[in-house]
Amino acid sequence: MNQAEDVEVILGHKRRYKFHSGTLARNSTLFADMLTEPNAAKLSNRARNAGIKVRWMIELTKLPSQGDPAGRLELVVCVDPAWSTSVHFHASHLSLTRPPEGTHFYRRAC
Repeated sequence: MNQAEDVEVILGHKRRYKFHSGTLARNSTLFADMLTEPNAAKLSNRARNAGIKVRWMIELTKLPSQGDPAGRLELVVCVDPAWSTSVHFHASHLSLTRPPEGTHFYRRAC
């Protein structure tokens, strides 16, 4: 099975991990709900040619605590559907381009 690692999980500034969406979804109902096709980034030809494979980005937004022992993971989503979300996801470490003015990101809690 040569499927690309298409999910990036960010646990901290220097803690980024890539996983296969199928493996995560098969083994976790939380990830099965998050990693659906409507939530996936639509990869442009430019992004694919640059080697970008990540279609979902998930971020740890709340550390584990007494009330929330697992912490909180949230799906990062781009509000501007005209822009390739995948390029935004990687702009910080690939320096492909900057997002257009007025593009906003939000996190969808799951």
